[in-house]
Amino acid sequence: MLLACGLFVCMPNVEAAAIGELSTSGRIGYALAAPILFVDDPDGQTQTTYMLQPFNLVYTDRLVSTARFWSEVYYQEGTLDPTSKEIGQAIKRVGARLSIQSHLNLALPGKPWFGVGLQVEKENYSLRHTVDEDGFLLQTYPDRETLAVSVLVDAATEWRLSRRWDLSGKAAYAIPVNNGIAELAIAAVCLSVRLTLRQR
Repeated sequence: MLLACGLFVCMPNVEAAAIGELSTSGRIGYALAAPILFVDDPDGQTQTTYMLQPFNLVYTDRLVSTARFWSEVYYQEGTLDPTSKEIGQAIKRVGARLSIQSHLNLALPGKPWFGVGLQVEKENYSLRHTVDEDGFLLQTYPDRETLAVSVLVDAATEWRLSRRWDLSGKAAYAIPVNNGIAELAIAAVCLSVRLTLRQR
């Protein structure tokens, strides 16, 4: 049922254009993100760390004149360093985000949007261990995997780069409702200005 609702929301807003063309307000893009991760490990403390997130695909479309949805699919992997008190581990995440954003006429640079939504991701944790002060293995922990759901708060602003492309700056905070990863992220997003489908 959730998937059906998501597909309905994400259907592009298609409108008539020149003869032989279909024009849609939907836009696709690529995002380079830089999140700070806060891992809630049930077996102990972990380091708060920064990890580059280079694999992000974006699709956004208008719902009404002052509201739109913003969707992303993403993949990230990285490591947390171990100490004697903090569990080191390798992390892999794959997930999707969907937020409903509203455009506000504020005296801010670009074109600001503010939104709330949900983030769902599969998290895999492996090579979990701690080390002593000399760097020798102290204790190991079994691998774990979880499906994490988070409440998402985000904000974005946009500038026109060219006739075909916009540049967007985006900030987001994901708050897990279970034992997932909390994150505070900033991202640079390159968006197509408009999708036009030509009919032959």
